[in-house]
Amino acid sequence: MNELQDVCVAHERGEKRQMTERQDVRVAHDPDGERQMIGAAPPRLAGRTLDGARRELRAWLGVRGKGDETDYLVCHALGKNRAWLYANGHLCLEPDSEQHLRDIVARRARGVPFAYLTGVREFYSLDFEVGPAVLVPRPETEVLVECALDGLPRGAEVLDLGTGCGNLIVAIAHTRRDVRATATDTSREALAVARRNAARHGLHNIRFLESDWFGNVDGRFDLIVGNPPYIGDNDPQLDDEVAAHEPGAALFAGGDGLAHLRRITAHARNHLKPGGRLIVEHAPTQDAAVRAMMHTAGFAPVHSARDAAGRPRACIGAGARPNQQTINGSSCST
Repeated sequence: MNELQDVCVAHERGEKRQMTERQDVRVAHDPDGERQMIGAAPPRLAGRTLDGARRELRAWLGVRGKGDETDYLVCHALGKNRAWLYANGHLCLEPDSEQHLRDIVARRARGVPFAYLTGVREFYSLDFEVGPAVLVPRPETEVLVECALDGLPRGAEVLDLGTGCGNLIVAIAHTRRDVRATATDTSREALAVARRNAARHGLHNIRFLESDWFGNVDGRFDLIVGNPPYIGDNDPQLDDEVAAHEPGAALFAGGDGLAHLRRITAHARNHLKPGGRLIVEHAPTQDAAVRAMMHTAGFAPVHSARDAAGRPRACIGAGARPNQQTINGSSCST
């Protein structure tokens, strides 16, 4: 161990008791067990080893440093991967890196989504650029991609309504490069992010269009997919962190949360080819209502799709056609 590392270790031993005391004080004042750091600054990490910095930050962040999240934040601040971090935990944190890391951790403590801090989120095994202009893609939405790909004809024309960062349409078009896709959004900022994500994955088969649902859409499609806002007023399931930082226009539908889903289902058949399908995401509690509105709009048959947790997450409606076959795949039918 060299002299610099000796200083790091000595520094850590001297501060370990103070770190524990600070942590105890926070917990004692938090009846819910969730550490509240708003207004507080992250601990000073000058002279700490990387292993020591990780331990202290994980304790300071509490529930917002759960799992491997703290390690990923450290890696992001240092521009390194986790293999490097674990192999070099004995090294001291440099002053410039310390300040950058403390800035990132302070933002995470204020509830800024982890994906906004790193600028990237994985979806369907693909990395997507994300930021405050778009929702962070959720793993439960991947079931829409699975259902979209199931039975999709060669050279299909696909429409993605409210594309956001483009995760749905990019995942579909990346898997099936023969499709011709159109992606819409009312937000120019979101469309810019989606275009960059398409370019990121080398896709040239997606047309991006500024449109309020079907407002500027021409033609008919084999498949229409959408993940519209579906959170109603006073939804008890909404995470405070999401409500505070992710774009409200992409989250909230007001009232019972079904307003946008009603618009989409009411007009979708006018934009579908014979036998085309509509797939929309919804909250698990909205499944029966969305199935009913699809039936009212003339879709038949109508199926539910469950996410990986077994919750109803999407409805699939097929354009009426005699003797039409049901949709294959256990995750995309009931």
